[in-house]
Parts: sequence; structure tokens; C-alpha cells
Amino acid sequence: MSEFELVPITEVDVERTATDLHACLQEQETYRQLKRHLPGPLSYGESIEAAEQRLINNQEIAKEDSRFKPFVQLLGEHAIGIAVLDERLEAKRRRLMAGIYIGHITTTGPSTSSWIARPYQGRGYGRQSLEARIKIATVENGHDGLWTVVDTGNDVSRCNVMARGFVPLYTGGSWVGGQTFKDATVYQYLA
Repeated sequence: MSEFELVPITEVDVERTATDLHACLQEQETYRQLKRHLPGPLSYGESIEAAEQRLINNQEIAKEDSRFKPFVQLLGEHAIGIAVLDERLEAKRRRLMAGIYIGHITTTGPSTSSWIARPYQGRGYGRQSLEARIKIATVENGHDGLWTVVDTGNDVSRCNVMARGFVPLYTGGSWVGGQTFKDATVYQYLA
């Protein structure tokens, strides 16, 4: 079996990554989940060329603003998902609208989220990805912790973050992809 790896988006081959992630989008629901994690990394039903351009845009943002750290989740040489550590206050406000309020978060660390393609879910890659992001945020970048938002009903993610030491802070509503209102819980991890 190939080894799982979390790689900064600035270090990946855009054409291959776009092709892999594009192939992972099996249905529109998957895209709705994905849309939440990066600003438009790819879109359900769009061309691979458009997906490549979106990845290039994210590479450029990451190079210009060190507070934005997008990653590609690789299994061997193939992209199977994306993840992000985001310290930008604007991103925190955008993700914590409509009832989840930033004052509940005591860490000065980044927000984090990830998406793994449905065919690769349930194999421990979400755990490995979250553990890697915790290490990057706290050990490598010196943050005192990090936080995330988990949609109500996403028991797999809830169990994953709680097993890694995150604690629930607040339950309320959040906007998913700027379109759908859903109940969600903010979880915080303190190093």
C-alpha cells in the first residue's frame, strides 16, 4: 500500500493534482463538502483546465500570504483530498457566521479543515491528516492550538477531532460554502 502524505499546495504538480481531484468528484454532494475547505479549488462538472487554474490561484495566495497554508493529501503519487491551516481572520469570520462567534475561541492558532475523496474515506487518512496538521500548527509553527468546525451529524469527523484532543466549545449555525445553513460545533485543540 502507498504511503499517505500531506504536501503543501505550492509543492505539487498542478496538472496531476487537478486531474486526480477532478476524478474524485463523483457527485455534487462531494463538491459541496469540498467547496468549504479552499476558495474554489475545483468545481463539480467543470473542466480539468479550470480546476488547474483554481489550484494555481491557491498556490499564488499561499505564496503571497504565509497565514494561508493549503495542502494536498497524497496517497503515493495521487491526490486524494485537500486540507488547510488558515490563520487569516477573514477566513475565521467567513466560516463562523450566523451564530458561531469568534469570541468562543481562545487559541490564537489557525482554523483547520480537510476533505478526503469518498473512495478513500474510512481508511485512517483523515486521522493521519489531522495529526500532521496539529504537528505543523503547534510544533513547527509554534501556535498554542488550533480550531475547526464540524457539521452536526458528521459523526466521523466529530470522533476524529475528539480522539485527537479537540474539545467542543460552541454549537450553533454556520454557512456551508456560503449557501447552506447547517448546525455545527466549534472544536478547539490546545497544545
